Amino acid sequence: MPEQAAGKWSELVTAFSEVAEKFLADHPSLQFAWKDESEKLRRTLTIFKRAESEFDVGVCCETYGLYPLAGDWHGAPWDISTPKTTPSILARDCIGWVHFALTPAARLRVKTSNGLPYKWLFEYQEASNWKIDFETDLIFFNYFGKRGEMLFQNHHLPIPEPEHKTGRYA
Repeated sequence: MPEQAAGKWSELVTAFSEVAEKFLADHPSLQFAWKDESEKLRRTLTIFKRAESEFDVGVCCETYGLYPLAGDWHGAPWDISTPKTTPSILARDCIGWVHFALTPAARLRVKTSNGLPYKWLFEYQEASNWKIDFETDLIFFNYFGKRGEMLFQNHHLPIPEPEHKTGRYA
């Protein structure tokens, strides 16, 4: 984290940065970049895809929550005002999602109209079935265009063993 901005970061941004930097240190093969916007009190981590069949994974950390990012998709923020949570717990949960998104147990399905994306589905595998975890779509798109679909799946990390999991991302 940049020294000059350290005093300006919120408790959540600081907690997220610490947890994410430990995760990155534990996985040195990952190629990543940080984008610091101290004037907006925002910090974004992006872990880059390694092939065209994969997708970038990241988190945009704001003072109030963490936005998961997968390719061109972004989910709703993981909100710090959630009952019984702390910045540290929220950061660990979100980095758990990042870890999960970097394995073959997750994928990003993108629906297109005339080659332009209009719907993003972040999916996870349960047994032999794929289930939708998050879904985002555009309100305005070419409804009459030729439909298509693209699938992206990461292979950066192996699927973790379910030791003492408390959820998909723990």
